Amino acid sequence: MMESIKKPTLRFRADGTFKILQLTDLHIGTLTGSLSGRNMTALDLIDTLVAAEKPDLVAFTGDISTDGSNGHICRIWDEINAILEKHNTPYTMTFGNHESDAHTNRPQAIGDHLEKYPLSLFECGDPNMGTGNYAVPVLASDNDKTAWLLYSIDCHSSQFPFPYPDGHKETREWYTWPTQLKWIEKTQKAAQAEFGSVPAIAFNHVPLPEYDELWMFDGTVGGRWEKTWRPTLNSGLFALMYRLGDFRGIFAGHDHTNSFHGYMYGIMLAYGRAGGYQIACEDYYKRGGRVIVLGEKSGQIDDTYIVLHDGSRDEPVVSPPVFDRNCFYDCAFANGIPVTEAHRKLPEKDLSLWKLPFPSAE
Repeated sequence: MMESIKKPTLRFRADGTFKILQLTDLHIGTLTGSLSGRNMTALDLIDTLVAAEKPDLVAFTGDISTDGSNGHICRIWDEINAILEKHNTPYTMTFGNHESDAHTNRPQAIGDHLEKYPLSLFECGDPNMGTGNYAVPVLASDNDKTAWLLYSIDCHSSQFPFPYPDGHKETREWYTWPTQLKWIEKTQKAAQAEFGSVPAIAFNHVPLPEYDELWMFDGTVGGRWEKTWRPTLNSGLFALMYRLGDFRGIFAGHDHTNSFHGYMYGIMLAYGRAGGYQIACEDYYKRGGRVIVLGEKSGQIDDTYIVLHDGSRDEPVVSPPVFDRNCFYDCAFANGIPVTEAHRKLPEKDLSLWKLPFPSAE
């Protein structure tokens, strides 16, 4: 990062809250260098939601740009940065698969460009972990103690050749590398040693494999309109977050029509809300973003909701768990058992979109 550029310091408000607006999958792309049509609508979404919600931070979680040369994509970011400068709102960025594909040097080119903006807190980080792995502290409202940590984790796109026992290798997209896991553990333990328990959340473009366990065994709030496009190989990131004890949640994008959240073993697993108008979504799926409110005193995620482009909030739909976790893996119940008792405990209206094996638009 260029030392001459002064970056903003994140701090809790006097009322002990810190508001984050998560924006994801805007898919702004240009092959010509000019922006028009649906690209401009996506830019308006950024402007509208930042003006309405007045967040302390905007967290972009990948696939913000798509088509075009590195130069075209950097100009897209010039437009986005101008919006954030108008509102004087700092922001972070986590790379998605579209920031990493097409050009082998694209991640570094975008990362170097992002580091130049005064309001951008993006850091390229250690190249042995990919591009864009960094942790940003949020300071206490009345002192300079680190109250929370916000992690950005590179998901990698087609960059991990996974070796099989027979010697051949296949590319595994979206896998969290061992070097990243070691860095997260080292960073969090260093914070714990200095400040005691430090609550943390993480932003990662691709949902973890545990997102499937969430809707299967714990239930969700919000829309689930497609499969979970997760890594086929589990890197152990969720287990690490659980073991460290301070992580309150992880927030992803990638799946264009999933925007649910829920808790698994005390950790929130959540999607943002796709904001791009270039992407394929059904007419019923309105674009927007996710608001996350952190609590300084509670040390918890005090609130979260989906805000839509028109300023309204998405009406959450409760989907109960499909299976009993304790029975599902029991050999006596090899096929799993629907949790019918849980169905009866929820109001009928909350089950209107619930079907096996997941909520459907049909």
